[in-house]
Amino acid sequence: MPKSKGRKPKPGKKNRPRTPPNTGGGRYRPGAVHVDEDEAFALLDRLIPEQVLTVGLPVWWLLLLPGKPANICLEGAFVLREAFALFGIDAKVKLVELIVRDTRTGQATQYGRPDPHFTGDQFRGHAGLWLPESKRFIDHSAQQFPPVRAVSWMPVSVRATSLGVTEWSAQRFGVPRGDHLMLEYTPVDDTILPAIMNNSTLAEHMDQVRRAGVNLASNLLAALRLPKLRERALASPHERLHRLLDLVGDADLINDPGQDHRFLVSGHPGGIYLDEIAATLPG
Repeated sequence: MPKSKGRKPKPGKKNRPRTPPNTGGGRYRPGAVHVDEDEAFALLDRLIPEQVLTVGLPVWWLLLLPGKPANICLEGAFVLREAFALFGIDAKVKLVELIVRDTRTGQATQYGRPDPHFTGDQFRGHAGLWLPESKRFIDHSAQQFPPVRAVSWMPVSVRATSLGVTEWSAQRFGVPRGDHLMLEYTPVDDTILPAIMNNSTLAEHMDQVRRAGVNLASNLLAALRLPKLRERALASPHERLHRLLDLVGDADLINDPGQDHRFLVSGHPGGIYLDEIAATLPG
């Protein structure tokens, strides 16, 4: 961050300069997704009804990916977008610059870039989700970054209004992590996203991404039938979630030959996909 010329420190305060961020993107080791299943269920068990989907879906996305490379933020954002849509939640994929700052030392490392792009089949940048209705920002793959991973495995899912953000814009905002990290996000211009989406690396398998979103939503919906979680889900503000729980009832969740999930509901001896069930709902 450039310093203002001629600015003097205020009396009695230390004049600690803000260290320019290191560029960690591309050189750090993202490792593999790792989520302790017991911890994930314990977290779900603590969620308030409003968070059953807005926190539950990104947690479940991580839970279903053990051993996968953690730096799959772009694909994961589109998978989650599809899953949220099945529950009637509008989720926008957003590209962001990310600087992770250690507030104890002042050390800062840049991970998400201000100029996201593909190099070959590798995405250089970072992506999250913005939920316009609830003003919530989600960074589902924050654990890919080593200093963040050292503090917590959990995804970021935060009401942006608590950070002073009321609408998605170019405004930088910071999300505290642990007792010494600040995750500083700067939204990237939305006009860049279409070019990213049209890159063949992503565009050629969007059908698989959509199906992965349906599988994710199906898997979480099945879990939400557990007594404690069901009670919370039915108390949530998400009417489509209530209706889907009612429609699938206690039907078994099975895999078809392609390993996609189907519910064995009455009248469908071979099972039916959740997106087909959701298509019968109004709105």
